Formats: sequence, C-alpha cells, structure tokens
Amino acid sequence: MAILIFFCFSALIYGFYLKLTKNQKNAEISINKHSLNLTNNEKIINIQPIDNQQILFTISKEETIYALIYNVNDKSKQIITNK
Repeated sequence: MAILIFFCFSALIYGFYLKLTKNQKNAEISINKHSLNLTNNEKIINIQPIDNQQILFTISKEETIYALIYNVNDKSKQIITNK
C-alpha cells in the first residue's frame, strides 16, 4: 500500500513538472522600447492607459504640468497643455 501511495505521489509531482515546463517553453517574451524623448527637467507624474493603443502621461516641467497622449501603434505623440 505504501508503494502505491509513493507511486501516485511521484506521478502527481512529475505531472506538475511537465505542465509547468511546457508553459514556460511556449511563452514568448516581447520587449518593446518606446521613448518620449523627455529632457532632464521633465518628470513623469502619472501614467494611465486610455485604451489598447493609447497611453496618457502626465508630465511636469519645472512649474508647468501638461499631458501627453502616446499612440503605441504608430508611435505618435499628442501634447495637451492648459492655456
């Protein structure tokens, strides 16, 4: 009986091992580098996703605060300032 319990436990551990290693081999690592080209005195205060293609950045530069909408697909930037 003890041999049967040990065999079942070993099979369970081996099954978990196979399931975990199979998922790691199929996972793709995708690293995309995007630059906002900020100057040294500009700091990102807040980041919020708008949708799957656009990200809203709140940026401070010295005393002023402005928003920048970055489109991930075409890598375009739209700056919104308070007038």
